[in-house]
Amino acid sequence: MKKRTKTRSSTSSDISDRFIDVKEIPVYVKALIYGPSGTGKTTFMGSFPKPLLVIDCRDMGTKSIRTAPDTKVLSVTSWNDIEEAYWYLKNNPTKFKSVIWDTITQAQDLCMKKVKGQTLESASGKTTRNAWGEVGEMMKSWILLFRDLDMHVGFTAQDRLKSNEEETEDDMMVPQVGPFASPSVVKILNAAVDVIGYSFIREIEVKKTNPKTKKIKTSIETQYCLRVGPHSRYITKIRNEAGKEYPHIVVNAKYDDILKIIL
Repeated sequence: MKKRTKTRSSTSSDISDRFIDVKEIPVYVKALIYGPSGTGKTTFMGSFPKPLLVIDCRDMGTKSIRTAPDTKVLSVTSWNDIEEAYWYLKNNPTKFKSVIWDTITQAQDLCMKKVKGQTLESASGKTTRNAWGEVGEMMKSWILLFRDLDMHVGFTAQDRLKSNEEETEDDMMVPQVGPFASPSVVKILNAAVDVIGYSFIREIEVKKTNPKTKKIKTSIETQYCLRVGPHSRYITKIRNEAGKEYPHIVVNAKYDDILKIIL
């Protein structure tokens, strides 16, 4: 006797009604930029499409974008401010084209204070394993909620060297430099974004020839760099068309430079 298989009847709300061509999906850049202080993280984020909202999580790094047009700053004093900012953006989708968390490192501290029921002034005491677990879950949930907004979303973070002693069996057996946050937060953050860049400053020797005297003058040029290409030491990533080549280090990077690589 043959087994009868159940089949669903086709209706007007068939799942295929929701199929769309991949080229019709809007392109929103979701980026994580981490690195030492003063290496251009906030400056890069300030080049995102406007109007732009910067959620300043006690980083106080907005001086570098004071001249950026059509940019608003929310200076948060508690985790509740971050949640309220999300709901404002969710309920007012046309107010801003981009939103930036500056920084994830400081936001995690605010999240911990929320979990422990503390204010900035009264923060003290040891942090339990359960508290860290709750912070990780809360951070992951809100990172994904922001990531899924129909706009460009950026996260900044301080950098952190992970030593061999801190690695798990799944980690590489060499020290890595990555975002400064708890391992569970870093894991979901790295997976959530399209771009992970490491910001740094380098000095290069530049030689210029005087067209009149033909003498060569040597000078030192300071460059603000963003590493986005694969590297064994630095955690980086960029999602673009498979097989397409792109510069692994972008000097004085702007949003348009990254968009070109993605597309």
